[in-house]
Amino acid sequence: MKKRNFSLREKILFTILAVLLIAVMYYQFVLGNVDKASQKYDLDALNEELQIEQIKAASITSMQKEIEAGKAGAVTYIASYDNLRNEMKALNDILAASSSYSLNFSNPVKEDNIVRRDIKIDFTARNYAGAKNILKALYDCEYRCLIRDINMSNGPGNTGGISSGVVDVNLTVTFFETMHNADSYEGLEEAQND
Repeated sequence: MKKRNFSLREKILFTILAVLLIAVMYYQFVLGNVDKASQKYDLDALNEELQIEQIKAASITSMQKEIEAGKAGAVTYIASYDNLRNEMKALNDILAASSSYSLNFSNPVKEDNIVRRDIKIDFTARNYAGAKNILKALYDCEYRCLIRDINMSNGPGNTGGISSGVVDVNLTVTFFETMHNADSYEGLEEAQND
């Protein structure tokens, strides 16, 4: 059998055919699969989902830091009824930083196993910073309490505004106590359920 040589024209056609075959295979197996994968996995949706998960992770980290900061801060607890003597001592220590103060006690009110004791406090601070420090000390009190109805105003002779000079402060503090391990029920009023 005689071996046949290809002509120049045939060689060029085979080369073009080979290049076309390689291009079709490249498109079919490489570019086609990339296209299919990008359609299958919508990259925009994945990026949005990634951003949402990153925001969630940042939020969780922030909450964990706040929890740790709260654990490191002052720990309050609910004392057994009747803790008035200790609460008065704590208030006296806190309000010693004021120029003057007065306390008005309401009768303690029992609701289920919890006792609420409202104390209306009026005090005068030398300046706004002093009033703020007293409020912070009340907030950090070792006995569980809720500060509400805060009203600050210029004290006598203070014409420079609340941020300078004497400041009068009125507020209500509610101390919470529990009936658990209480020695006495004396002086308690039952809460009125509406």
